Amino acid sequence: MMTISPTFIGFSESAEDWDRLPYDWFDIWHGVRNEHGSRFAPMLKMTEYILKHTWGTGRFNGQVQLSANEIRLGRRRNKFERFDNGTSISENSVQNAGKALVELGLLEIEQDQVDLARRLRTYRPRIHEKNEGNTGKPFSGFPPPAQNYFKVPKVWTDITTNITRASTILTVEYLFRHTWGFNNKERVWLSADEIAKGRLYDNGRRRYDAGTGFDVSSIHRALKEALALGLVVWTERYEAGITTRLFNLRFSRDTTQACGTIE
Repeated sequence: MMTISPTFIGFSESAEDWDRLPYDWFDIWHGVRNEHGSRFAPMLKMTEYILKHTWGTGRFNGQVQLSANEIRLGRRRNKFERFDNGTSISENSVQNAGKALVELGLLEIEQDQVDLARRLRTYRPRIHEKNEGNTGKPFSGFPPPAQNYFKVPKVWTDITTNITRASTILTVEYLFRHTWGFNNKERVWLSADEIAKGRLYDNGRRRYDAGTGFDVSSIHRALKEALALGLVVWTERYEAGITTRLFNLRFSRDTTQACGTIE
């Protein structure tokens, strides 16, 4: 049985320490899954890491120069220090994921011709311009991130080094989206069905979006991993004779611990 992370104390909304992801983030990865199948966690982690070191530093049309080692273990601040813990994906996965992300139309990558020994590459999120025509790729790039984005804690990429499932990463990010993306300061409680298919409006007839796009059984497995890592909490709602389990982000102010397992 997996146990709760002893070091993670919960999420908190900071005025400064956050990155941004676009509103259509979940639609993008639903499309990637259709193209590449379920094993796309390296592509997801790598894309988030590039966005962190470009958009996260205010360079919305910017780029970042990284080696495969830095993507794996963390971008170097200097010879002895790194900014973070990287992505944890292997250097071979960095190469394969980078190639796939270029073919999908999500990243642009250039090989450094000066320092070939370090095998540096320049990474840039592909931004879709309004007047741009058909690129011939599955995706035309990301919308400009100055607006239409939701917040993700900067520490998130460090946390995801311990996560193996793309479904777990996107499940927690869906809770980010419907908490800070909708200014729900007290968070929002969602069922596994809503995380899979989209959050329901109060009338229960319409959904805000298409959810993460995973099937409900995959979301249940993702929630088990998130609970074991102490990332989410749950409660039960009894209504009209039916008990529904609801999930929420675990906040640092919570007095209760996340449960290690669910049935």
